[in-house]
Amino acid sequence: MRASNANGNMLNRANSAMKRQRYLIMGHQRSGTTLIHSILKGHPRVAALNDELRIAPLFTRGVSTFTFGNDVPEEIEAGYLALFDAITAIRAAHKNALAHGAKVTCGSPDVARQLVESLQRYFRDLKIIHVVRRDLVAQFGSEDSMRRTGVAHSWSRGYAQRRIHNVRFNPWVFEGYASRCLRTQGEVDTLRGTHAVLDVVYEDYLANPESVHAQLFEFVGVPHSEVTWLEARKLMPPPDRYIDNYAALTNVLQQMRGDPPQLGGARLRAQVAFFLYRLRWVLASPRRMRESLLRLARRQRHSSSVA
Repeated sequence: MRASNANGNMLNRANSAMKRQRYLIMGHQRSGTTLIHSILKGHPRVAALNDELRIAPLFTRGVSTFTFGNDVPEEIEAGYLALFDAITAIRAAHKNALAHGAKVTCGSPDVARQLVESLQRYFRDLKIIHVVRRDLVAQFGSEDSMRRTGVAHSWSRGYAQRRIHNVRFNPWVFEGYASRCLRTQGEVDTLRGTHAVLDVVYEDYLANPESVHAQLFEFVGVPHSEVTWLEARKLMPPPDRYIDNYAALTNVLQQMRGDPPQLGGARLRAQVAFFLYRLRWVLASPRRMRESLLRLARRQRHSSSVA
């Protein structure tokens, strides 16, 4: 009797998950994904994890993360969606949710390409909320400050004692970073041919948050609700106040957006400069080095399994 009740409850939960709208928030680090995630997860009819999802292994290996031997194609395909539902809908019954989802961040074109391929193959009905930040100079400054201080959000420990120092960035380093961001956005843009995509621009939210709230709630299919639960505060001052060469870097960004992609030595110079910038941060922290090596190993395993 207990077994039949348990099976019935599992079936009911599965049916409920199929009726709810699935969504995924995605964007580059420091683009505003956490802000949009906080807006949605606080809605009384939306279920979401508190933290963000790792792209690997959920979207790259799925149920194969937990198995070995002879994976059945039908189990592999169904397993991706089943795992997504099981993880993101943990609080769904408690909230009587109409939608459930999560957020991920894509730090490189390669990672974005892996995610896009998985979404197009296994998550065809997932609604995509693509968060972008027009001012990549400010985004780069925020990301650099996060690395320097270890404080990412206004609720992080040490926020009140955080000190903002004036900085001047190497234009080659920024050009390499901006090129990486634009190529990452280009990979995500390919989802428009297969998925419903809502673009959320960080600067538009700052100018008119209520309008963005309404768009988000309508997109995931939940009633409009006044956002009273958002407690996040902006961490950084205006970028021109602490980035000494902000105007010069903004000109670099405008030229990159207006001109065809750079070729030859100039592009290679920017890529090498940004690689060395990132390598310095990795070498400065054993934890970062360990995480980078683990990410590299996961990508190699995924490439081998696909091959």
